[in-house]
Amino acid sequence: MGCYSFYNEDFKEHALNVYKCVKNDARLPIITRKFSLIMNASNIEKMIKDLILISALFHDLGKAIKYYQEGDLRRFPGHDFVGALIMKEAITYISNKCSSTSTIYNNDYMKYIIEYILISGSLFHLYLHRGKEEGWKIYGMEEIREDGLEISKECIHSILDTLNSFKGQASKESKALIECIAEAFESGKVNEYLKQYWRTDLKKY
Repeated sequence: MGCYSFYNEDFKEHALNVYKCVKNDARLPIITRKFSLIMNASNIEKMIKDLILISALFHDLGKAIKYYQEGDLRRFPGHDFVGALIMKEAITYISNKCSSTSTIYNNDYMKYIIEYILISGSLFHLYLHRGKEEGWKIYGMEEIREDGLEISKECIHSILDTLNSFKGQASKESKALIECIAEAFESGKVNEYLKQYWRTDLKKY
């Protein structure tokens, strides 16, 4: 079946294309430098860059759930919110299970920076398409049933392949984080968190 970001575009292929665009953007070193200056820590510049690139890779992460993959693959209402939710659940797993693998992640301030950057790629990549009065709404979520919020097996494989494609270029600290993100998906914990979210919180929207 495969995993798709659009009906004629493979998820991994699209992710890597966006990654290349962001990597080659002249503004990227400026952003990473400003982060390191604000935090007075020049040693994290490479990790900040890696986080931004991971966020770019997974800007369409929300499209990986069955609700979209089993649809017409042309419309993905609400996938920006779903993607941010999926990444948040992966981060929850990292916080609970993997924080000991990264000394930087044990720093509370850095922890918030990591969470914000990883979530922002999904959450904000569509905001320009919405009006000021509509930007807060979570589109399409009322139609998603519990099994539809699950990430398909094909997309789990695609997510892991995408992470592995990037891992070889990442810093030491980032590699530990990437391994934890991969573990969160591979173990099935992210899907467990998503089901729990559907049962307890989704109906509020």
